[in-house]
Amino acid sequence: MTSTNSARFFRWFSVFIALCAVVPMASAQTILFQDKFENPTAAGLPRTVSAGGVWTTVNNGSNPGAMRILTDTNGWFGPVNNRFLSIENGVGFQLYATQSLSNEVVTLSFDFVDRRTTTSSAGNERLSIQIWAGDGSTANANRAHVLSLQNGQEIRSNAGTYPHWYRLRWDTVVNNSAATINYISPLGTNSLLSGRADVWINGKLAASNYAFAREAGTGPIRSFSIQTFSTDRFSLDLDNVTVYEGAKVLLNPAPVSAAPRVYPDLDGNLIYTRDVPGNRIPDFSSAGYMGGGVPIPTVPVRVTLHPAGGVSDDTARIQQAIDDVSAMSMDEDGFRGAVLLKAGTYRASETLRIHTSGVVLRGEGNTVSGTVLIATGPRNSTNNPALVRIAGTGSPSEVSSSRRQVSDIYVPVGARTFALTNISGMQVGDQVIVHRPSTAEWISDIGMDQIPPRSDGLPVTQWQPGSFDLRFDRIITAINGTNITLDAPILNSLERKYGGGSVYRYNFNNRISQVGIENIRGVSEYISPTDEEHAWDFVVFDAVQNGWARQLVGLHFCFSTVTVGRNAKWITVEDSSLLDPISQNTGSRRYPFYIFGQLSLVQRCYGRNARHDFGTSSLVCGPNVFLDSSADNSFADTGPHQRWAVGTLYDNIRIPNHDINVQNRLNFGSGHGWSGANHVVWNCTAKRICVQNPPTAQNWAIGVIGTKWAGSFPSYASDGFWESHGAKVSPNSLYLKQLEERLNSVGGANSILNFTLATSLPVQSNSLPITIARRGIRDRSLQVQLEFADETWRLLEQGSDPVTVFFPAHTTFINLSLPVKTNAWVPTATSVTATLKHGSAYSAGATNQIAFNIAARPVSFDSWKSFYFTTEELQNPIISGDQSTPAGDGIGNVLKYAFGLSPLESVPSDLLPKPYIEDGKLTLAYERIKALTDLTYSEEVSNDLESWTSDSEQIETLENVDLGTTRRIKVQDRFPMTLPQRFMQLKVTRGIE
Repeated sequence: MTSTNSARFFRWFSVFIALCAVVPMASAQTILFQDKFENPTAAGLPRTVSAGGVWTTVNNGSNPGAMRILTDTNGWFGPVNNRFLSIENGVGFQLYATQSLSNEVVTLSFDFVDRRTTTSSAGNERLSIQIWAGDGSTANANRAHVLSLQNGQEIRSNAGTYPHWYRLRWDTVVNNSAATINYISPLGTNSLLSGRADVWINGKLAASNYAFAREAGTGPIRSFSIQTFSTDRFSLDLDNVTVYEGAKVLLNPAPVSAAPRVYPDLDGNLIYTRDVPGNRIPDFSSAGYMGGGVPIPTVPVRVTLHPAGGVSDDTARIQQAIDDVSAMSMDEDGFRGAVLLKAGTYRASETLRIHTSGVVLRGEGNTVSGTVLIATGPRNSTNNPALVRIAGTGSPSEVSSSRRQVSDIYVPVGARTFALTNISGMQVGDQVIVHRPSTAEWISDIGMDQIPPRSDGLPVTQWQPGSFDLRFDRIITAINGTNITLDAPILNSLERKYGGGSVYRYNFNNRISQVGIENIRGVSEYISPTDEEHAWDFVVFDAVQNGWARQLVGLHFCFSTVTVGRNAKWITVEDSSLLDPISQNTGSRRYPFYIFGQLSLVQRCYGRNARHDFGTSSLVCGPNVFLDSSADNSFADTGPHQRWAVGTLYDNIRIPNHDINVQNRLNFGSGHGWSGANHVVWNCTAKRICVQNPPTAQNWAIGVIGTKWAGSFPSYASDGFWESHGAKVSPNSLYLKQLEERLNSVGGANSILNFTLATSLPVQSNSLPITIARRGIRDRSLQVQLEFADETWRLLEQGSDPVTVFFPAHTTFINLSLPVKTNAWVPTATSVTATLKHGSAYSAGATNQIAFNIAARPVSFDSWKSFYFTTEELQNPIISGDQSTPAGDGIGNVLKYAFGLSPLESVPSDLLPKPYIEDGKLTLAYERIKALTDLTYSEEVSNDLESWTSDSEQIETLENVDLGTTRRIKVQDRFPMTLPQRFMQLKVTRGIE
């Protein structure tokens, strides 16, 4: 007996072709020509006249992919989602248009963004704007070569210095008449001589009465072009190309650099826009302990102390307890243990020091009835200034010969990936410094070499080259060619014209990690209301990564409850306060929560009677975040304090009686200058708010409530980007929303893990070898789960249960070997997908997916059934019979077996081969699985659905090609579809007939 499962396929075809004539709409009388690039061809190019457009010639030149029409998602040239023309490295391209009207005076206008790779004098970066006049009887007759945009000199000579990547408006007034004309311009009435042209860039006169060459005197303007010659190249964005009758110059337009924005879509997901160079509002979610989103642990207590009573000095015994825990072995989670100070009062005349990884100092409450730790004795800002110092020793040291230059011309704010000149010696997991130099040109462009003197005569220091370098502490999480990807974004652009940037590996062997202090009330003893000979800080972190301070109350300290030092990162400070500091009420005092370091988070904190409650020092490299915190009776503003701190988010900060400022502080102090760049003030409330834009960077005020003011030096700064002033925006917290999206993304920036997997298995292999390589932060243990998609679990012995993998702290690689079932049905090399998910050590989120192959194995219909059906189902022919359809989709088991499909899943019919018409004849193409040796295939045709034949006189084999594990078969009916009816089927039979 043989069993057969056949499929019959029918297809009727109806072809409808619509031919349309394009009729141009009437336009305003003064417009002779216009293209806003809203109607591209299928190839994404401007349309010529013959294709319903306006251009006579559209020529891509020798770089075919250079020219393309794109969607303007940033609203750069007009409303968002309009289109514009982008030309990338165009060589010899041309946009050419012919005019039919007899106008001797015209204005050619367009908006453009100069995106050349350099502003140097490289002679081959040249854009030519050409205008032809005369009767057109001779090729190029009477050409008026109006101006070439070459090396940036023409448009900058008189029009002002506009940087690359700004949208500029170009107006060229051409007078090819016999008389001088007068026209209204941004300067008033302008006279233009016969045979001359004026060129305006953003309302400023770039070239006046430019004498163009013309062969035959006056005459009508016949055509114009925007092009490069065959030896030239240029990159630009272009829109709103218009030719006006007569002279028409846009009055006083401003150069537009559309600020990047972030806002939620209808589903609440964040949408980011970018400016032309690619700058964006950064992702701040990597700030905080373990890179953000990781709960602070409760570390087991190893040593417990009780109050000694009286006025004895407890310094030695508390320090001894810390040292005892420091000498203990580290557990697999990276901790040694906690020292618990039971409720009561403790006195310390010297600084208590946590100097070893994995140690925590804990109290039993931060109220007067909890654990009270008093800083006693005379101290000052240099002698034991801190009550508790949590710090390793040293600083990062550059690995010799490891420095690599950034090769990208411009790395935008918010970027995590960029190219190096070479990546030799770089590996995933390397800790690196991204170094941005401070050049004289940059300092000059931001005006910090011309800080005016103070009115009181005190000294002001001009910024000096090399003294304002930024150093971002990062980890390489991926390498692709010469591109590296980092664990957190860069918060200042790297521009080649300002020295670019470099990346080098570093060692920091004595930096400690997994340390903290919690649940303590710290008090600094003092003598008088202005006494400064007492403790300045409750807690200082430095030479630390992954530390925390929580549930602390600091009382009377001169400076801070928590200071995060220059060499500290991934620090979380939460639910803490500084109350009533005692000091003189002047500079460098009363800064409750102050950051010198990076990647740190201060949340739900409070200051009272302080000065700069939430601030950063100079040259602070973000991201850093101040979240959901407030202050009362502040004596000075909140914000970046001085000298180019970058990348801080102020998120829901409330300062009811004072200011939040991100401004040019100019000659405050000894020359604070621009205090902060690339800062975001989000849904904050203050008495007054000033957010200004420094040159070369951006600051944002979004959803802020408070009086907007012009800042301390309004004539030295311009506004930042303001949106929704006076009304809060959604989401309420930018940091928390960014954190949510990062932790719940697949393969997103939170990927602290990556796969190294076997690409295939030998035919006889009984196991699947998998190596999981951890990248990013490795200071804590990590539990992850490996889950397999679809029905991959059927191939593996562990079944549908996910594989749990545990990484001890500081472990990089885990090797797995997962058994494959001996009866695994793999007729062809099968691609399966695995997903790696965080376990309990992390908040949420799949981190990676990857597909790999299991090699083909010999199979049969019986083994296929055994793989999918239970013993009971195998004994039930209604389920496992040859032509049964247990999935209810009408496709029998034999046919699913033949095409490698599961019998338990409904299969769309379009996954099966179907006849189609080729050269007017029914044709069928499909692939046979070579391993299925117990099947026969027959392609057949019929006129009546009753009599079927596979006779070679009626059906022809066009292809029979070996593809490795399959063969491609293609057959065609020998009779055309002109017959009244014709049908084709593929019959698949089990066994040998």
